[in-house]
Amino acid sequence: MGRRGYGQVTRSTVYRTLVRNGLVEPKSRRRRRKDYRRWERSSPMELWQLDVTASAFLTIGAEVKIVTGSTTIPGSAS
Repeated sequence: MGRRGYGQVTRSTVYRTLVRNGLVEPKSRRRRRKDYRRWERSSPMELWQLDVTASAFLTIGAEVKIVTGSTTIPGSAS
C-alpha cells in the first residue's frame, strides 16, 4: 500500500481489524493485579535499591562504578 501512495498500515491497525471481524481472539494486554509483586517490607532497612550511575577510571587504570543507593521507611511517602 505504501508503494501505491496509500500510506502505511500499522501492525496495531491490522490486529484491531482482525479482532473486530472475529478472526482472532483478543489478548489481555494488562497484567492482573494479583500478579503484581509489592516491593515493600515491614521494617526499615530491609529493602534497598542500588543503581549504577556512571563509571570512572582511577589513575592506576582500574575502572570503578559509581553507585547510588536508597532505602524506604515504612509509612513514608517515597
